[in-house]
Amino acid sequence: MNTVGFSRCDSARWDWGQIGFIFCPVEKVLAEYGEEILTHCITEKAIQVMESEVRIYDQYLQGEVWGYQHSSNDPEDSCWGFYGSTLEETGILEHLPADLDRKLIERAWEARS
Repeated sequence: MNTVGFSRCDSARWDWGQIGFIFCPVEKVLAEYGEEILTHCITEKAIQVMESEVRIYDQYLQGEVWGYQHSSNDPEDSCWGFYGSTLEETGILEHLPADLDRKLIERAWEARS
């Protein structure tokens, strides 16, 4: 999923046609930013947000949503909903409890299938 490049087929003959639209009414954009006039700056911010939403949805569709469980006996000792195709992109390492070995997560990431 992306917001640009709607060619019909790639070199492997996969069809990459357009499947939909993303939009936000001007009134909602203005309300979100607390403005009365739509400026170029606000328009660019709104476009960036919508493009980000499409990227996140694509990561969801590709199965690039991650999490960890710190203790097998306590389901509350876990955190899920990290999106990304690299460990760094997910941001998991910045959210680990202090007593959890960072190297353990890095090894688990490398061993994932």
